[in-house]
Amino acid sequence: MSQPESIIDDALLHGYVDGQLTAADRARVEAHLLQDAEASRKVEAWAAQADALRAAFPLDEAEPVPAAMRAVFARPSLLDHARSIAPRLAALLLVAILGGGAGWWGHARFGGNPLPPLPREAARAHAIYTAEVLHAVEVPASEEKHLVAWLSKRLGTQLKAPYLGNAGFNLVGGRLLPAGRKDLAAQFMYENPRGERLTLYIRDGEPGEDSSFRVTEENGATGFYWVDNGYGYALVGPLRRDAMLPIAREVYAQLIN
Repeated sequence: MSQPESIIDDALLHGYVDGQLTAADRARVEAHLLQDAEASRKVEAWAAQADALRAAFPLDEAEPVPAAMRAVFARPSLLDHARSIAPRLAALLLVAILGGGAGWWGHARFGGNPLPPLPREAARAHAIYTAEVLHAVEVPASEEKHLVAWLSKRLGTQLKAPYLGNAGFNLVGGRLLPAGRKDLAAQFMYENPRGERLTLYIRDGEPGEDSSFRVTEENGATGFYWVDNGYGYALVGPLRRDAMLPIAREVYAQLIN
């Protein structure tokens, strides 16, 4: 399914949640979600609903449909009636499942546990911009001083672009991103000679107390994230956990000094 370049409507967002978009449309939607907080909340809510239904009512595709059920729904009048009430039944089912408000964001994608906004946002930004060839960053590494000063001013704290040359990664540049409903985030991108890219995501307004490293792994990407003095940090890359850990430690050491 494909739509004109300028249109990102609910039908396209539903297609994104259902995994029915072309690669080009999926990239467009993901870029749009980083800029449109309302659309992002819609997608998160729809994905949470779908995950909740799948978790509560897993399907066994190998199990045959009972003959008696096939016969009942083969009757046109009953089938039409079932179709007419299906939306109401689905709504009631969702109310029953989600009424407790336990929160399913990130369910299934990260081992079944709800994923906080920080690593979710960092992973999304990493996937979108590390795939870019010509526009991976907004400000290149050749203007590092300007980049750091600009992002520091926007986030309201003195930032650093850690040096990762000892790990084989050089700074590519960075960009400013929206985060949550009204916060901002900075992204620094690094690349090694093999073309592998790491991103350091820093967002302001991160709630909660300071934390030690936590880790997520999804689709070949590993993320280490932590909170320090009201700011959230997430280092995301394509390396294994044991290879990412020393780099995360180096980033942390440089940021606190």
